Amino acid sequence: MLIAASDPSRIAEVQLAKVAADRAPLWLSVKLSGQTELALVTSAASVESAAHADAWLRALDFSTRVRVSAPPGPLAACAAAGGTLADSGMPEPLSLEPTRVVNVASELELRRELEAVESTLDVERVARFTAGASAPYRVAFYEASREASSTAALRIDDAGALSLSGIATSGRRSVPLSLIVLGTSAIVPVSGDLAQPSDFAISYLGASASSDYVSARAAFLAQDPARFLVEVEDSRALLAWSVIPGAGAIEPVAAHYFERALGQKNGHSCFIGLQGAHARSSLLASDYTCSDADDFARAVGAFDFGDVRLTRVYGAIDEQGIALCATDDPERDGQVIATDFDASNCATNVTVAPGADGSIEPSGGASTPVTVNAGNVAAAQSESSAETSTVSSDDSCDVTVFTDSCDGDSSSSSSSDTSSSDSCSGDSSSGSDSSSSDSCSGDSSSGSDSSSSDSCSGDSSSGSDSSDSSGCGKSGYDGDTCSGNSASSAAAESTSAALEPASAAPKSNSPKRLHLSLITLFSAALALPLRRQKFLARLLVRA
Repeated sequence: MLIAASDPSRIAEVQLAKVAADRAPLWLSVKLSGQTELALVTSAASVESAAHADAWLRALDFSTRVRVSAPPGPLAACAAAGGTLADSGMPEPLSLEPTRVVNVASELELRRELEAVESTLDVERVARFTAGASAPYRVAFYEASREASSTAALRIDDAGALSLSGIATSGRRSVPLSLIVLGTSAIVPVSGDLAQPSDFAISYLGASASSDYVSARAAFLAQDPARFLVEVEDSRALLAWSVIPGAGAIEPVAAHYFERALGQKNGHSCFIGLQGAHARSSLLASDYTCSDADDFARAVGAFDFGDVRLTRVYGAIDEQGIALCATDDPERDGQVIATDFDASNCATNVTVAPGADGSIEPSGGASTPVTVNAGNVAAAQSESSAETSTVSSDDSCDVTVFTDSCDGDSSSSSSSDTSSSDSCSGDSSSGSDSSSSDSCSGDSSSGSDSSSSDSCSGDSSSGSDSSDSSGCGKSGYDGDTCSGNSASSAAAESTSAALEPASAAPKSNSPKRLHLSLITLFSAALALPLRRQKFLARLLVRA
């Protein structure tokens, strides 16, 4: 085949799907990266009528694309990174229908048609194409805009079982090739160095939940133009969902094809019928065809509708074509774990505020939120077996967030020397003349003369002057609760602590010292009877 473009640099990739059998079909599409005019030339006799050829090629592409997951370990403050796979084929390009299709009977007519696209026509290249292809020649013209696009796929009758015909391209010696082969075993190129995605570094971009796989792949292949990258070798992708732990499942080719071609409802019914035909080993092509969607039947019929393995290869193709061979390589799906995590565009701080139930959720509406520093999170996770991360704010409500769950009841009570009140959020009330209350959320109340209560979630109450109890499974706990209610009259149990003062040291069980004002009043009360006795003695002496 022959490809001519007004701007050859806009030819991003040629995508082919091939059946490794004699006289089997080939699906062809050309991806474009920007604005250009394109002419795609094939032998008219080889082009088959296929209304849903584009849906079939896109379904094959969808189910066999490389999807990159983030590497294990702390993912900094990038919320988008958790459990999200970076699809190397997204966003999918627009599908371009031809603006004009003509059949020409001679090389001279073909040259005249191509002159409208190419500013400088390569006559020798056209002559080599016509020498190997039979007339008449089919010429399809496309106009691509500035957006990424892809020509609507053609279905072409292909003669070679394990060979791929060359592609001549204007202004280019070779073009990038994405090849999907259907066979009874893995099918790979004969020549060239075969590599895998694990052979080069890949970065997961945490801020956008994407990866640099496409650019990293291009750089890796540029080191050796004859190299081919074997991305997928999977016999399940055609009819079964590919389950990826923590991320979901990839739809099989057949289901995706019928839904694209016939709509979701009709497509689902067709897929169920196809599964039944495959389970009973039907050899009738009509059992694998719905309406005019016959691409699945044309592809798998070459193997008597048995099990088919999909091999996806990426490399380059020129006018010489590619020879293929069968291998016994092990199965491998399209999931790749990134080697690096890129947090360069992630927020350095994540703002969170305690919710009404005491839980900490990302929020931008809190008047005085708590700020989680990404650097402290990563450092603390690597140093603590409990996987803790330091949480800090500009106020005095410094706490430590534990990744473990926290629930249960706790109770505590303490007295303080100061009468200041520092609140991050929530309400604080006291019925005493001298009290200290620090609160990050929730309510705290006291009915004693002297009390101090720190609460980050839930409610705490105390009816005694001095009472310490353990909260969230931590001994010597001083009134910080994670959820639930607390009371000094009940014993408290919990699995682990979620919030506690970052700089607090374990408290002793010794009595708390009283306020200075109370000591003064107490001393005055003791001294009053003595003064009265001295006064009466003086009166008796005078008398």
